[in-house]
Amino acid sequence: MAGSSRPRVVVVTGASAGVGRATVRAFAEQGTRIGVIACGLDGLEAAQQEVERPTPPSCRL
Repeated sequence: MAGSSRPRVVVVTGASAGVGRATVRAFAEQGTRIGVIACGLDGLEAAQQEVERPTPPSCRL
């Protein structure tokens, strides 16, 4: 995907804790758009707040 002008979008399941949350952070550091999915709303919101920035937005599912 190097050199591509298309934005990257990933969806991470289990994003509220553990490996899923670490994966969200790693993609966020690269500027990737992220959709986050998890069963627990509290952990999911916390994960989203960790990586949220003005653009691009993440979304909760």
